[in-house]
Amino acid sequence: MTDTMRALPDACMVGVVAADAVGVLRQIADLAIRAGHAAPSFGEALVTRERAHPTGLPTLVPVAIPHADPSHVLEAGFAVATLARPVSFGVMGTADDHVDLDVVIVLLVTEAHAQVEVLASLVDMVQRDGWDASLRAARTPAELAASFDGLLAG
Repeated sequence: MTDTMRALPDACMVGVVAADAVGVLRQIADLAIRAGHAAPSFGEALVTRERAHPTGLPTLVPVAIPHADPSHVLEAGFAVATLARPVSFGVMGTADDHVDLDVVIVLLVTEAHAQVEVLASLVDMVQRDGWDASLRAARTPAELAASFDGLLAG
């Protein structure tokens, strides 16, 4: 599945400024909605799911991998964001733990069964040493998308 999914440049953001995880998610969701990749309901669905099932990973380079139910997605792909400052996200699989992170990869999946495979590929990717360097070097959404696609392919 990840070999057919790619970063959506018009849903990627560099240097996002937000006070909290909800602010980050709403900005990414709004961009994905405006670009036509997600339904108007996507933002609320993304935030609601993140509150119930946090997606922060306390890997060497912490990252969040949020997603919403496929019924809110119009086009499969990834919305990738680098943050200007770290923001606290809940840790996946816990109720109270948090991790500060500055990279968020939102899954836009159109088929429920694809989420597990895509998540597994992403978790493998973010455990590689130095995986984030090219993302942090990106200065435009197009550069960020291209860097992310290169990581997925590698």
